[in-house]
Amino acid sequence: MALRFVTAELVLLLTACVGASCPPLEQVQKAEVVATYNVSKAQGRFYEVFVKDVVEAPCTCFLKDRRVTSKSLQDRDQLYCGFGEHRAWYHATEDNYFVTGQNARFDLVFQSPLIRKVHFPNIILGFAEDATGEYVWLVEYQCMQALGVQTYMGFNIYHRRWDPPEADVLAIQKVLEEAGLGEYWGHSIKPMGGPHCNYTASPSADEATETVLVV
Repeated sequence: MALRFVTAELVLLLTACVGASCPPLEQVQKAEVVATYNVSKAQGRFYEVFVKDVVEAPCTCFLKDRRVTSKSLQDRDQLYCGFGEHRAWYHATEDNYFVTGQNARFDLVFQSPLIRKVHFPNIILGFAEDATGEYVWLVEYQCMQALGVQTYMGFNIYHRRWDPPEADVLAIQKVLEEAGLGEYWGHSIKPMGGPHCNYTASPSADEATETVLVV
């Protein structure tokens, strides 16, 4: 199967589906999350440990370094993607732009190298702090619709460790269940990462290939 570069049109084509409309944000996002989320605690190194995202379908390893800018929570991503001899580390940059007056909600836009015209509404569903007060894991959710019909749904779940403890996994599952989205857990949300990833050998931002591949 040939690998192709992602374009905005391809992403929309791949993610299009006929289904119900997106649930109201007030239904899936707790008021407590909106009131207490602190973006400064979401900085530093994270690993994606669970995912439902068609763009990342051919990827098995994903780490990101996050920092707060004046306009966004910016991610410098490193992904291990592809098939067979084409599997390799790739690099991308994305910005979670702040939405005025709406905490724990972002306008997610890839800045390089692709799909720059597509804006994803990125919503924080849950988080937990570690002993230092920083977030140890985060559950992010995206849902898009057109003419009242859902065209895309995605989940990105990050942890400070690529091998999260069982207690944290259970807490993450609980977040999805309480949001009314538990049906996706163990079904379409897949594990990401593992010992094969060899994160310590992943390339630096300067060395990584400026491409992300999808089927």
